[in-house]
Amino acid sequence: MARHVLTAISLLSILAGFALVFFGLVTPNGERHVVFGLGILAPGAFGLPVILSRRPLSFIEPTFLLLPSIIVGTTLGASFIAYGTGPRWDFVTNGEPYAHFINGGIWILVSLTLVGIGSCLPTARIRLEEIRLFQDISVSPSRLTAIITVAIPLVWIMSGFLAVGAVGGDLDAISRKRDLESGDQGLVRVVSALNVAIVTFVAAAAFSIYRRMPLNVAAALVVLIAGSVLIPFVTSHRGQVMNTFIALFIIAMVYERLKLRTLVTYAVVVLLAFSAMTSLRQAAQGGELSRRVDSFNNPIVALGAAGNGLSIAGTSHILGNVPERMDYLYGSSFFSWVTFPIPRSLWPNKPDVSLGKMVKEQVLGQTTRLTGRPPSFMAEGYMNFGIFGYLIVSLLFGALTRVVWNTFRPLLANNKIATVFYISLMPFIYGLMNGNLSRIIVLMLLALTPLLVVAYLLRYLVVGRRRPAFKLEGRRL
Repeated sequence: MARHVLTAISLLSILAGFALVFFGLVTPNGERHVVFGLGILAPGAFGLPVILSRRPLSFIEPTFLLLPSIIVGTTLGASFIAYGTGPRWDFVTNGEPYAHFINGGIWILVSLTLVGIGSCLPTARIRLEEIRLFQDISVSPSRLTAIITVAIPLVWIMSGFLAVGAVGGDLDAISRKRDLESGDQGLVRVVSALNVAIVTFVAAAAFSIYRRMPLNVAAALVVLIAGSVLIPFVTSHRGQVMNTFIALFIIAMVYERLKLRTLVTYAVVVLLAFSAMTSLRQAAQGGELSRRVDSFNNPIVALGAAGNGLSIAGTSHILGNVPERMDYLYGSSFFSWVTFPIPRSLWPNKPDVSLGKMVKEQVLGQTTRLTGRPPSFMAEGYMNFGIFGYLIVSLLFGALTRVVWNTFRPLLANNKIATVFYISLMPFIYGLMNGNLSRIIVLMLLALTPLLVVAYLLRYLVVGRRRPAFKLEGRRL
């Protein structure tokens, strides 16, 4: 089924993309159509090598989880560049002509083809089941009740305190993300990741016990989900809310509890949530829609204009302006994460782990207030070593996704701890589509460290004995 879906997406992408590019080439002043055509070609450039490899595919492997980033950042991003208007379009394009984005779009297609090839390479597997922490634990219905009793107040207390601190009793401050201090945003990410892990574990335990979930357990899970999305919704961390929905999608797929009707409803809810959060953010930040009571963004337009995912605009700006506006970094950005524990009071000129500020100020010439415009991992390769770095990092990134999938695939659905860690790791894998390596490593360490603590507590204080044995010949994914 997964292969058929990817084949359909890829073929549709290639046929429609080439048709629109051809139309743009033969039409006077058709460069904007070429830009959008290249964006449409992006899923096909990524999916074609995977299809030709004939390897087994799953909806929950990194290959499929990267597709939304490609569609949002490249396909919808290209549509906004081609046909958008207004102040947001001026900000995204930064005054560059369509030819600028055609060049960037071509290189993105080359990069995505290499990522697809890398995801098909034979790679090693890390044997997590031999590590004590990843050995599965048994959960009885009574144990699940005890876990839920602890989890619900824990999630709501953590989220509640942060939400009250962010809003401060002022409902107009909801979604004013850019007004928060950077340290608070780091805490939001940690708490959000921990909440998602708790929700995921409870869902995995419930699915492993019940084929048909009791009403009280389902209601408790809904309360947990609501608590987990409270703080990212209030602070307009749209990515954190999306991570929760993606985690629930993966867990439902792992335990084969997702039907087509549920999937369609799920997709509509995600789009509406994204649109509502975008509108609230604009209103809270005094944007052009802030005075309109009925301001509610078209979710498709909002996705294309937001700059999330594998941004064709950001990649084009970097490929078109480095090294003219900033020097190559020669590998330094890949290791800046090791300086993160050093206080800035001891090292005032400590390099930032995020390249977003550097890109915004030096590459784009724009003023940075709190946030920048982060590059993808592949674009970071270009910022360090030019086209050679861009191509090599693209291939390595694809190989990394293959290693992760090979490592976790035999454990999913058979091992709740490994399933939770896989789901918790996924936001950082597809986060490399819109973030440099050191930034993602720091965020991953901040999020997974408390998760390790919770995993140990579950093993020794709550859940009890682990399963005496583990078999790799489980459900095929």
